[in-house]
Amino acid sequence: MLRQLKTICVAFFAAALSTGAATAAPIFADQPYTFGTVLSNQFSTAFSFEVAEDLDIASFVVNATDTNGGSDIISTTFSYNVVSGATFDTVFSSSGTLGDPGATGTGFSFIPGWGGYATGDVINFAFNAAVVDDVSLGLSFQTTQPTSVPIPATGALLLTALGAVALRKRRFAL
Repeated sequence: MLRQLKTICVAFFAAALSTGAATAAPIFADQPYTFGTVLSNQFSTAFSFEVAEDLDIASFVVNATDTNGGSDIISTTFSYNVVSGATFDTVFSSSGTLGDPGATGTGFSFIPGWGGYATGDVINFAFNAAVVDDVSLGLSFQTTQPTSVPIPATGALLLTALGAVALRKRRFAL
């Protein structure tokens, strides 16, 4: 009964997050974010975020834990924005043997960010698997203020440069 209730909750959470930008969680600059969920057999789950203000994200960290030595993590794929079918970069078992049914499996991936995000951009992560046992999933990232490109005193600098060119041109014309 408890497993069915958990499956229903996970399915509801996944459906709520995958319905589009209207259900996307807002994210802001200069904040750490960590989200977690459980992926059950024959289900998929998704995280969706809407950028509430211009920001940068240097990297994303995706992690997973299972109870059968990493077997379910190996079969888990995830997609994000323009990449689909990615798998975990590193998977290991607490016993040292992948697939050991008596061991805990752990996996993680480090994903570089894609530069700056503008207000209204949507970032999506989706996870899919035909798992035997549940897989705990986590997604973490840190947002920062976008780095501004310093603009020098453009007016004065431009006028000085144009004046110098004009003087030089006039001098050589004489």
